[in-house]
Amino acid sequence: MNSLFLTVLNMSLTASYVALAVIVARLLLKKAPKIFSYALWAVVLFRLVCPFSFESSFSLIPSKTEAIPQNMVYSPTPALTTGIGMVDGTINRSIQSSLPPVNPAASVNPMDLAIEIGSIIWILGIAVLLFYSLISYFRFKRRLSTATLVRDNIFETDRIQTPLVLGLIKPRIYLPIELSGSELDYIIKHEQTHIRRYDYIIKPVAFLALVLHWFNPVIWLSYFLMIKDMEMSCDESVIKQSSEDIRAGYSSSLLSLSIKQSGLLNLLSPLAFGESSVSSRIKNVLNYKKPAFWVIILAVAAVITVLVSFMANPVNMITYKNETLGFSLKFPGDWEDKYLIKESEQNISIFCKKVYENDNGGGLLLSIERQIGELITDEDMLQAPVGQQIVLQGNGYTYFTRIPSDVQYPPDNEELSREYKALFEEVLDMSHSISLLGNRKPEAANEGFKVEGTSFFTVEIPSDWKLKTLDAFPLSWSIYAGDKEVGSIELISYRSEGLDDVKAASDNVRQEYLVNEETFRKARITLVLEDADQNTMKKIKNSFAFANDSPFNVVDLLSTAEEYLARGGERVFGQIDGFTMKNGKPVAVKVKLMKFIPDGPEENNPNGFHIEDLNQTETYALDFGVRVAPLAAPNYTTYGIYEMPLLDEAFIKNYGNYKDFYYDFILGGDGELKIVLGHYVP
Repeated sequence: MNSLFLTVLNMSLTASYVALAVIVARLLLKKAPKIFSYALWAVVLFRLVCPFSFESSFSLIPSKTEAIPQNMVYSPTPALTTGIGMVDGTINRSIQSSLPPVNPAASVNPMDLAIEIGSIIWILGIAVLLFYSLISYFRFKRRLSTATLVRDNIFETDRIQTPLVLGLIKPRIYLPIELSGSELDYIIKHEQTHIRRYDYIIKPVAFLALVLHWFNPVIWLSYFLMIKDMEMSCDESVIKQSSEDIRAGYSSSLLSLSIKQSGLLNLLSPLAFGESSVSSRIKNVLNYKKPAFWVIILAVAAVITVLVSFMANPVNMITYKNETLGFSLKFPGDWEDKYLIKESEQNISIFCKKVYENDNGGGLLLSIERQIGELITDEDMLQAPVGQQIVLQGNGYTYFTRIPSDVQYPPDNEELSREYKALFEEVLDMSHSISLLGNRKPEAANEGFKVEGTSFFTVEIPSDWKLKTLDAFPLSWSIYAGDKEVGSIELISYRSEGLDDVKAASDNVRQEYLVNEETFRKARITLVLEDADQNTMKKIKNSFAFANDSPFNVVDLLSTAEEYLARGGERVFGQIDGFTMKNGKPVAVKVKLMKFIPDGPEENNPNGFHIEDLNQTETYALDFGVRVAPLAAPNYTTYGIYEMPLLDEAFIKNYGNYKDFYYDFILGGDGELKIVLGHYVP
């Protein structure tokens, strides 16, 4: 259902663009016969009901006929790509500011939920309008059952106040009684013209298209204007066929009917033909005159131009497919022979071809990388030294873009610079056209297992289990079997000594520890005994692999602190009393020394500890680049896994209440302050 709803939304956006163009074209055809304005609505109807079209170089449709990609639900940065920069920018900023970030590990995806709710409302709207139209139809059928045959397919009844045509297979004309002779003649000719032109079929089809796109105000406006053009063109046809000037008499007939008409019936009923827009029609009839030949020629040319330009899709998309990496991209058609792609095992690099060939392999526009796992976040991407952005997640992978950090074109070559810059302006928007190709997922070495991944590790778990991020406990991931939590994986601080497995805190769980000596990373795997045997733990542990080049985080800062302590450093507990400043920058910190004392066997403090003020103040020189974890994970939670500001003048300004908190000050063997770890004290 969601996929169908997104398809209809895309059709509606394209049809809206076409409808606005038709409305403008109607103004230009104001002096032409209304049959030409009426004909223009065919292209809007086509766009409303047909999800595909042919391609033409004459198309004026924006370059993106699928402005809302089907994979938008799974994108961490959902975005529209209409091909109109100003529209895309405005709408995308609104989407990304109104919805919370997509968390692949969460049970509910906010974009998926929004689309699900939207599709339900859409279906309810369709049901209401169809119910109304069916009620109208059966009421008419019952009301007209006593109509008297006048001749042929013309009936007369006192149960209606406005002429109408009813029926799809054998349409009948129903007239109210007591119409004068001349008035009757005009009306019959008018309704017969409707039947001859198959308007009795066109109108209900247009109404069904309106029902399908009921949420779009542009389509409602288009429907009303189409009815108006239909009626006016029919009026002109009757006048044109007459050998006499009947404009005055015809207008009088319209005026008399305007008192009796039922506007709501005419606008909403898909099968009943009442009269509409009488005031405008009278003006049009009175002003009607036979158009000049050149007006007809120009009008025909205008209609053909609009139909060809807006019925066809643009021939401007080049599809790139990478079966190995499992994705496809769409490039603008005018990029033909302007770019080239270099493929690697886990990424592709897109180059400006002219720069690449003339500047020793330069001209890199963008790389698209693939990484195992769908638990990688936008916050992880922000830690990279170069710009990275997630564009797609699915099939067990995360795809993200990486822009070059240095100049990729020769600044002194105007031609190459211009070529590169023109492509670079489009490449980021183009990257949002990425979509999954196939359903190939990372292969697990263990049968019955699947591969999960984060920015920090990959691991295999049983296929019916799921890894979820814990928002309340940074750098911790819960393992679920259905709705039951069966274990967890945590990144914990690394210690160069004492790395042997520690006994589990509970007899009900089994724990294993993994260490990467090169990156100073340590992880703990915990499984509930009743849900996982030793063999399952062994497979999970053996499959676990720390990721390369994963971002530095607050647990890494703790590990670094442990390394300083292992190499002869010192941990000092207390509060910041002030700073020694030089040239507006802190060069030393003044610490009120205290002692954090956990409760002993005989003590029973409310928080399980007490703090002793040592009534001493020490000043410690700051090493270069001292970082602060305002609240150190995991024991004291944290402001964020990457919340590690430098202890500088910005910290003093931004954290104005820093004197109110307790800290562990990590000193190196040289006595200088290296790291500050927030220590939570209730």
